[in-house]
Amino acid sequence: MIVSGRGSPHTGFGMAALAMGTPWLALSGGRWFEWYFNHVPFRSIVPDTRRFPCFSQFIADTPAPDGDDGDRIPSMTRARINDDLPRIVQAADQLLRNAVPYERCLDDYVRDLLAAHDGDTSALWSFGNVHLQHVTAPS
Repeated sequence: MIVSGRGSPHTGFGMAALAMGTPWLALSGGRWFEWYFNHVPFRSIVPDTRRFPCFSQFIADTPAPDGDDGDRIPSMTRARINDDLPRIVQAADQLLRNAVPYERCLDDYVRDLLAAHDGDTSALWSFGNVHLQHVTAPS
């Protein structure tokens, strides 16, 4: 399993995991959400975007103080990691045990992104519009 943060899978490291077919865990945040999917189980932990703004895409990130380490983008601060630590550990455990199939991973991820964007599907995109199959119609 590959664990990566900020910008994954957009970094070379993150793309290596995708190319190798390795399950991956990303700490989502920064300018972009994950947009490339290769039928390999993954977990992308989407932060509480009201507390830790992210997904600014074409707008520059606004840094936040993060103690002695200086400024970081809000979604990569210690406070955010501490808040999401139980979810990160649970996701890593699921991937290591091969407990979640790819389709469920994508369902969960699209659900989390929609919640982070107040249900606005126009804010989301993926190669091949893969995510559209995982947007449930309002009931």
